[in-house]
Amino acid sequence: MSWIYIVVIAYLLNAIAITIDKFLLTKSIPNPAAYTFNIGMLNILIVLALLPFGFFILPLSLIFLSIIAGLCFMSALYLMYTSLKHYEASRIAPYIGSLNPIFIFILAYLFLGEKLMPNQISAFFLIIAGGILISIQIKNRKNIFPNLLFNRLYRFFGKKEKISLVRILSIATLSAFFFASSYALTKYIYNSTEFLNGFIWTRFGLILGALLLLVPKNVRNNIFKTQKKSTKKTGVIFLVGQIFGGLSFFLINYSFSLNSVTLVHALQGLQYAFLFLIVITLSKKFPQILEEKLTPLILTQKIIALGLIGGGLYLLVV
Repeated sequence: MSWIYIVVIAYLLNAIAITIDKFLLTKSIPNPAAYTFNIGMLNILIVLALLPFGFFILPLSLIFLSIIAGLCFMSALYLMYTSLKHYEASRIAPYIGSLNPIFIFILAYLFLGEKLMPNQISAFFLIIAGGILISIQIKNRKNIFPNLLFNRLYRFFGKKEKISLVRILSIATLSAFFFASSYALTKYIYNSTEFLNGFIWTRFGLILGALLLLVPKNVRNNIFKTQKKSTKKTGVIFLVGQIFGGLSFFLINYSFSLNSVTLVHALQGLQYAFLFLIVITLSKKFPQILEEKLTPLILTQKIIALGLIGGGLYLLVV
């Protein structure tokens, strides 16, 4: 199967997982530390399941980098969920997602020596542009013009918000940087060892990151308090979401071993397209959680964005 098809399936699965994450963070598990901790500890099961199939000891330098890659990913998750706690997912997630390919492109160029062909560079920018456009909430025609950014920032980070513009941008930007650092390190590890073994070693970093969340007493207490309040239904929904998310993460990491980490992550714009379709389908049933307004202007915006993403995909396969 072509790496592109693998990535498409991975981002579809991740769109489903993010929808479930949004539902749980809004209703059942509002504590970002607890949510991140649960995700990290699930990796114990993944490691135990994969150990018999391709695990062996790496050189100390690669072990260190694997642990750092996992820790970076857990840090990125925690910062992302912290941002989501204070602001809408439809604003924060695309902001982080649109920064990821940029950071990855820079890191991969500097440390992995990755270079893109002209058609790949064009595809890279088309897909990122589509991903950004599909996430912007346009309410009227005036917002299309140059004052869009300033108007949105004022509404987004105005005086009514408790967290300042500088702080929320710092948290979200740092999350994107940690995601990019994790992906770049992971690609380096896959270049140095077999895919499955590298995947297992990076899981150790995620588990360590989850355990480190228990060190601060107040964070530890909040995690345990959230665990006690969780119901079986919440646990089942969380597990289903993490199965989808885990499969997506595995497929994306496998794609890293097959092709450029920059191109693989540039395709994240597909995730926003899938999210749009999922939210449209479910918003009537869960209007308070998955609200999606469709005016002619917004519909046009989404179609243009999907066209940019489709054009980028075409350039990658021709």
